[in-house]
Order: sequence, then C-alpha cells, then structure tokens
Amino acid sequence: MSIIDDLKRLERFGSENSVAVEKLKRAAVAVADLIVNLLPPLDELPRGYSIAKAPDGHLWLRQPPYRGGEVLNLHPSRRAVLSFARDLATGWLGELANMLATDEQAVTVLEAAEVALKRDGTLSTP
Repeated sequence: MSIIDDLKRLERFGSENSVAVEKLKRAAVAVADLIVNLLPPLDELPRGYSIAKAPDGHLWLRQPPYRGGEVLNLHPSRRAVLSFARDLATGWLGELANMLATDEQAVTVLEAAEVALKRDGTLSTP
C-alpha cells in the first residue's frame, strides 16, 4: 500500500462518514421536534434530558448537562447526535413512554416514532 492509497481511503471514508452523520442529524432533529411538539416543558426526562422553553417561545429538547446540555432540535453537533442516537438505540424512547404512561396519545406517538426509526434503519434493535 502506498501513502496515496491510504489518503484516498481516508478521503472516501470521510465522505461516507459525513453523509451518515448528516442522516443521523436529520433523524435526531426529527425525533426531537416530535417530542417537543408532543410534550410541555419538562425539567426531568429519562437520562437527564429536558424540554426547555426558549426566550422566543420555541421548545428545545436538551441533552443532560453532563453531556454539554446541547439543544437537539437546533443544529446539534456530531457528538450530540451520536450520543442521542446511542440513547435511542438503548431504549430511551421506551423509557420516555413509560414515564408518560398516563398519556395514551403520547405513548402512541412515541411508539410509532420508534417503529418508524427502526424501519428506516436509523434506530437499531437492541
């Protein structure tokens, strides 16, 4: 192998990785938007997440402070998206549905979102 081959391989990997991260970002924003459109501001969601009201009235899904407290439905970073994807893949939506078990509509929408994400391949089955 030459250094040129290695550089080409890295370039190709970087390009493929960028496309995958952009898909994950779109999925993370879509899930975050769904959640904030369904629920009121809440300080305590599973695993330290919260829904906060912005000064302009929009609702934000925030990651826990120990992960930087990033807003997931407003230009999330690659790190925030990968962390959120990991939480989704390990049952965060189910935990949220359990927390909201008294709200049948919320449970139905969250379960439908989980099924759709699994079907799209965005969310893998643990």
